[in-house]
Amino acid sequence: MEPTAQLPPQRDRQLDALRALAMIHIVCVVHVLYWYDAGGELARSALLFEMPCIFVIAGAAQSLGRGVPRLKRLVASRVRRVLLPFYVFLPALYLWLAFMTFFVPPTVEHHIDIRQFGLADVVRTALTCCCDKIPNYGYPWFISCYLAVTCSFPLQARLLRRVPGWAWLAANAAVVGLLTPVRLPFLENEIKNLPVYNFFFIAGYLYYRNIKKEALLAVGAVCTALTVWWFVDGVAMPMQGHKFPADIYFLVFGTAWVCMLALVFSRVSLPYPPLLRAWNERGYNIYLWQIFSAYAVFRITHLWIGSVSSAAARFAVYFLLTFVFNTLLSRFTYAAERKVLARLGV
Repeated sequence: MEPTAQLPPQRDRQLDALRALAMIHIVCVVHVLYWYDAGGELARSALLFEMPCIFVIAGAAQSLGRGVPRLKRLVASRVRRVLLPFYVFLPALYLWLAFMTFFVPPTVEHHIDIRQFGLADVVRTALTCCCDKIPNYGYPWFISCYLAVTCSFPLQARLLRRVPGWAWLAANAAVVGLLTPVRLPFLENEIKNLPVYNFFFIAGYLYYRNIKKEALLAVGAVCTALTVWWFVDGVAMPMQGHKFPADIYFLVFGTAWVCMLALVFSRVSLPYPPLLRAWNERGYNIYLWQIFSAYAVFRITHLWIGSVSSAAARFAVYFLLTFVFNTLLSRFTYAAERKVLARLGV
């Protein structure tokens, strides 16, 4: 039987607010901690829960749809909403790289020379891969992973009609555990990431507003106990090493955070002011274009930020500037993106 066509999803303002907060956490907290070395390893490792939350939210959004989308329709939708905005962004990125190469003196932190790019580098960026020749350009890995997980949803929805949801999650976790000690000869990050983020996506789809508090407490308690043990033992730090490629430690760590946050936000109704609405509606655009704001923040702060002795104060400066710059920039980049896509008939 073919899956039924999906009607427009119901609006859930709590989920919209959570998505906005997750995007702020990615851009203004996690990337600030890593890109500007604005925190110690404990903070960087402990706060690295942003992507599990994003995939849970994506799965939860699917649970609000009336029916399961057809595969072709879902793939077409993801191409329009995810790939095409990336290809609007990509020419702007290369124009910026050329400008930086020929008109801006290099710094130690931002040495950019587009003349060093080979064909392989161009192809990799065109395929949404990261590029170590572009400072702070490690984030496009998310695009291919998100596409693979979300586009497989209609197939997984069929499977979930025959297999209990908990069993499918357990199967994903088992694959993660089996792959953790294995060194893959190619595409290790890409392959190992899929079952981890699929776990969170399906968990969001199955259990958003649909899980008993006792079950959430039990799973959260076990995962939190394991996570604390690993942090005390030192196994969990740096957590970045367990995120790329994602492994069983990262899955348990992410589950602990998701359970704790779910317990909190099941009891707390979030407001949805205009700023959160902007970060929800323009979140993916901000995610793509954040490299420009990051460079602006660096140029503004690099000559004097070292004189700020307090690590908390430095982080606060970076956070506020990153939040403000990305919010303002998105007003222009999002409008430009919409215009380009409209001209393409999208």
